[in-house]
This record gives sequence, structure tokens and C-alpha cells, in this order.
Amino acid sequence: MQRMKRFRGRLAAARLMAGALLAAGATGAFAQSAGGSAAEAPAAAPAPAVAWLGVELTDVRTGETFTLAEFAEKPVLLETFAVWCSICTNQQRQIGALHDEVGDSVVSVSLNTDPNESQAQISRHLDRHGFDWVYAVSPVELSRSLRDEFGVSVLHPPSAPVILICPGQTERLLLRRGVKRPDFLQERIAACPAAGGEA
Repeated sequence: MQRMKRFRGRLAAARLMAGALLAAGATGAFAQSAGGSAAEAPAAAPAPAVAWLGVELTDVRTGETFTLAEFAEKPVLLETFAVWCSICTNQQRQIGALHDEVGDSVVSVSLNTDPNESQAQISRHLDRHGFDWVYAVSPVELSRSLRDEFGVSVLHPPSAPVILICPGQTERLLLRRGVKRPDFLQERIAACPAAGGEA
């Protein structure tokens, strides 16, 4: 019960943070359109190049909080899914097979975007299938940001959406529809520019 209260508190904090980032951007835009300068607007805390990379998420298994921005040195596979989606489960098996080959040189985050699914359902899903990477529930604001950047298909579980975030996080690609096998994922990861812009 105490853990669930902490989870809800952290989730609320993440939503407030995302709202604050949006509000700070809107305040600066308003100041400029009103004839003022952005310098007259309240200063916002530094944010990642893409705001959604800084949204706080909670690891379903451990309860620890994290952001995608923390993984800037490694390639990240961000998979959106729903527990009910058997195609998503198949994609997760492929991600597990990828990690059997590459270990922790790639970060995987599976992000549940179904607002009707609970943290308990996701935990049971992990236990049933033996998946052992990071799983989190997507705050509404993050789901909207992903939709705005990649289109509505990123929230459509049966298309097995996987976003590749390259090191440095300046390149983010929604990979092709359908289940993506480890060899395909490795090819795409290898094509990422290195952090710092080196080929």
C-alpha cells in the first residue's frame, strides 16, 4: 500500500514536471508575441533537447524513477505496448533475444500506453514471460508527445512500435511496422551516429 502511494506521488510529480515544461515554453512564447522578450519571462530549468526525454518514469519492477535522458550514452529501444497485445509480447521476446546477444550495450524500455491497464497487470506480464528489462507506464503527456513526434501509429500496439533513440539522443527513429527480429534491430543500431556526431 505504501509503495503504491509512493508510485502515485511520483507519477503525479512527473505529470507536474511535464506540465511545467510546457507552461514555461508557452510563457516565453507569450512574452515575445506581446512585444516583450523571452528574458522577461521566468527562467525555466534546463531541459533535454526533446522535452519528453526528461519526463520522469517509474520502473514497474523496482519502483525506482528514471528518465530516458539518463541513457544518452547508449542506444535505447523504446517499445510501446499493451499487455493484451500478443504481437507486442512477440516483439518483447525478440528484444529478449537481442539482449542475449548484445547484453547491456543497448538499453530497452517497454512503455505501457494503455490507460486501462494497471501496474499490477504489467508486473504479472513480466513474471509470466520472464522479461527482465525496464517497464514503465506512460504518463498521458508523454504519450501525447510521442504521438506528436512520430504519429498516431506509435500508440497502436499491434503494429509493434519500437523507437530507436541513438546515442546523443539527437536521432530518434520509429522503426518499421511488425515484429522486428534481433538481426534487424542490430543493423539499425549499428547505423546510429555515435554520440558527439561521429559516424
